[in-house]
Parts: sequence; structure tokens; C-alpha cells
Amino acid sequence: MKRFFITVLAITGILLFSCSKDSIPPQLEGMTGTWRYIGYSGGFAGFPFKPVDTINLYLQVDTANRRILVNNNGTLQCSNYTFEKSPDGNYGFLTLQDSIMYTKKFTVSLLHDTLSLYPTDFMDAFASYFKPVNQHFNWCTPAAGGSH
Repeated sequence: MKRFFITVLAITGILLFSCSKDSIPPQLEGMTGTWRYIGYSGGFAGFPFKPVDTINLYLQVDTANRRILVNNNGTLQCSNYTFEKSPDGNYGFLTLQDSIMYTKKFTVSLLHDTLSLYPTDFMDAFASYFKPVNQHFNWCTPAAGGSH
């Protein structure tokens, strides 16, 4: 019986350690670059991840100047942002200064090389997922509306 409990504790420890390696605390400072929209999940029904390859939506993050560019099918919009880590450090809160997306506040997490944004102002929302790409867009000036 003692051997059984030790085995259960050992397996639990291994599982906890291996799961903790999968989650990377968001360091928005390290996410400078361009991210391409790859899909969504969630909603009221809890839809699993749905890949999307027909939408040309990009986020470009400049952590040094605290600004984000959204390129939606060639329409550029920019905003300044603030970023705050969660108390446990496993995710963060991103607040846009301008209305360049459907909301201004997002919960941000990073798993391996996938960035996820979840709108914090909605009860029944979808998480959006992005992958890094080697692309660069010219910056617009953040302003009310943020269009370029």
C-alpha cells in the first residue's frame, strides 16, 4: 500500500512538472514582431480550435514603443497599449488605447509559439490564435480610430 502511494505521488509530480513546462508566462516585451491569425476556439458551445487560413489578419507588436498594428486585409490601424501580468504570471492583460479591434481589453497567453487573445469584456467570446511570421508592415500613427 505504501508503495502504491509513493508511485501515485511520483506520477503526479511528473505530470505537474511536464505540464508546467508547456505554459510560458507571457512576456509581451519578448513578443516584438508580426503574428498571423490562424484560428479561434471557445464561444458558448465551447468550440474546439478551428483553423482559418482564408483571413489575412496580422498583429505587429512593438514592445519598445508600446504600440500594436493591426493589418486586416491591407487596412492598417495602430494603437498604443498597456500590458500587465496576472498575479500568478501565467497570462497577462493587454489594453489598447484606441478602438482598432472589436474590444480594447484582452487576456493574453503564450503557449509554445502560439499567442492567444481572449476579449475580457465579453462573457461568451472566442479566443483568437496567432503564430509568428517573418513579415513587417510600415507603422501608422496611433490616434483615435488609429487608421492609416
